[in-house]
Amino acid sequence: PLVLAGPALTFWRAPIDNDCYIAAEWRKAGLDRLQQRVDGVTWALQPDGGVSVRAAVRIAPPIFTRAFQCTYVYTVAADGSWTLDKKNLSYKISISSLRL
Repeated sequence: PLVLAGPALTFWRAPIDNDCYIAAEWRKAGLDRLQQRVDGVTWALQPDGGVSVRAAVRIAPPIFTRAFQCTYVYTVAADGSWTLDKKNLSYKISISSLRL
């Protein structure tokens, strides 16, 4: 099978009633418009014919410097199934300014 794209995280969730006082600030901060950019990918062939993949990804709203810097580690097995290594899924937040 042809793999056209890897997994994608999202940190946005639709606001609920309890969020009514902060939802406007979330939108002002661009959290409803997060975009993913892949900064680097490495892969290794596994003995069983599968492929392990490590992707460095930046998730951020457009035009802002603050971002989630993420690393995805996943395996695509020879049969086409995927396994995301949740133990090694990591992200850090780089924030130039926390003010919204």
